[in-house]
Amino acid sequence: MPAAVLKIVPTIARSDRTTEDLFGELPPWVGWCEMVPVGAILTLQLVQGGSTVPTAVWAVAAAAVLVPWLLDSLRVYLPASVFAALAAAPIVVLGHHHGSAAAWFLLVFLVGRTATVAGWRVSLAVLIAAEAILLGEALTVRSVTVTVAGATVTPFGIGDWTGWFLGMLAGAVTGWVWRSQRRALLELRAAQGDLARQAALGERQRIAREIHDVIAHSLTVTMLHLTGARLALRSGDPAEAEEALQEAERVGRQSLADIRRTVDVLSPDGSEAGAPPLPDAGDIASLVSGYADAGVDVGLAVEGDLSGVTPATGLGLYRIVQESLANAVKHAPGSPVEVKLAVDAEHIALRVRNRDGIAPAAPTASGGRGVAGMGERAALLGGRLHAGPDGDGWLVDVEVPRPASGEARPGRDAAKPSRCW
Repeated sequence: MPAAVLKIVPTIARSDRTTEDLFGELPPWVGWCEMVPVGAILTLQLVQGGSTVPTAVWAVAAAAVLVPWLLDSLRVYLPASVFAALAAAPIVVLGHHHGSAAAWFLLVFLVGRTATVAGWRVSLAVLIAAEAILLGEALTVRSVTVTVAGATVTPFGIGDWTGWFLGMLAGAVTGWVWRSQRRALLELRAAQGDLARQAALGERQRIAREIHDVIAHSLTVTMLHLTGARLALRSGDPAEAEEALQEAERVGRQSLADIRRTVDVLSPDGSEAGAPPLPDAGDIASLVSGYADAGVDVGLAVEGDLSGVTPATGLGLYRIVQESLANAVKHAPGSPVEVKLAVDAEHIALRVRNRDGIAPAAPTASGGRGVAGMGERAALLGGRLHAGPDGDGWLVDVEVPRPASGEARPGRDAAKPSRCW
């Protein structure tokens, strides 16, 4: 038996691992619960005596078993090779004394523990080896006596050996079930963590996209008004310069309010009570008018009824127009810009085209900026966006589905087909 037991040890004792790798995922109370029956068996044999096993051997066996498990329960991790050697030592020692019942108990325990912490292939190999050890002992040692308190227990018969066989099998099955359930729980927690991280990342990208669009728009319009003020002062018209500066101040304050409203989404309760409503499709006209007031040659053509556009779709279209106008002013200053919005029963089409411009910078890998951000907005609405050269200019072409159950925002008049240049 001892030589066969030693063959089991390398399967769970790997030099590059520690008991933290094997048992670290188990709760601390598991180790304490395991030590109780093991310690009870060894201590009972040591205190009561009367066995063919010398007392010193029992003492060494008890220490070899209890000390490693105690250290492991206290999260003092040993090299796996040392741990496995100490765990197998009592079985080897006691196995020299006519197949002590305590040795069989420890072997059952070792099989169950291996099934708990090792893969099923390793634990199956350990189970087969342990059953082979027990079978060999059963064939060579017909009777095993255990003396408790001076009384001799009935010698082992076929039924007793069968009990040890079934005990090892039960230990392995219990360990496999424990390991399977534990792994499933850890995988569930990992999946929940991944979902939480993805949700947080998506929220950060959404916030970044909103802030980028608001800042890009407000800075563009502000710079246009400041340029107008500078030109007015140069031409000797302080009244016009003051008007342009007042408009730049208004746009800046509005931008600050928009940013604060966006950041409020990050508050613990997520409440936006008291905040102004987010823009929708009906606000595109005022957006275009703001650029026109700043001196941009921009026109808007609307076909269809905007009252049925849902707030989410309207916000997405508003931000796309906002970003497109900012890009047109940046890359094609002074060129005319055309904004066309068409709504039918199933789709909403948006086209923003500027002439005599240059292509905007290549889309970045991160979301929420430039063309990439507009593409993400269109995708979130279930639509598609194409941005690229179009003859002598640049075209942003968007098409998104129109939700069937869209309703106009309360308090806003339905937008009528219009055209302003």
